[in-house]
Amino acid sequence: MFLLVACKNKNTSETVNNSDITTVADIEKINDTIQETLKKTVQKDTIIQDFKVHYTLTETSEKIYFFQYDESGKKEKTYSFDKIVELDITKSSSPIFSKRISKYDFKKYIPNEFQNYQLSVFQIEQVDARGIVFFINICKPDSDECYTFNLTVKNKNSFEINEVDNEKEGY
Repeated sequence: MFLLVACKNKNTSETVNNSDITTVADIEKINDTIQETLKKTVQKDTIIQDFKVHYTLTETSEKIYFFQYDESGKKEKTYSFDKIVELDITKSSSPIFSKRISKYDFKKYIPNEFQNYQLSVFQIEQVDARGIVFFINICKPDSDECYTFNLTVKNKNSFEINEVDNEKEGY
């Protein structure tokens, strides 16, 4: 997989000479470059009734740190990347909604440890009389600690956010 990504992103790769690596910061910079190359992007195009929904879910460079335990039980600090969503909706070929969505849009619903959460899931849940409803999870990485939301696009550039009670929904 790395080879496929590396070949695909040929223009962004750099050759590193071992004599150029002198500090831990140099190694971290190289690791960050590799991670940037491996960023994940998911694109979805869906047609529902008269609506065409296109969104791109992309990892950002914002690192969310958390702890894991290795096989010997040693606690290790690791990280994953936050994500953003670029959402575009048209109805009968006319644009009705375009927005960049991030965890910051949900900040008022999440407690003080907000920086420890990432946008984990974004998907279409349903289309009903209210509009197009999207299911969103904002979670601490590698845990079950999540906040679940429905983002409803009502009409031209109008939307609402509702927090979903995870216990009622069975999540």
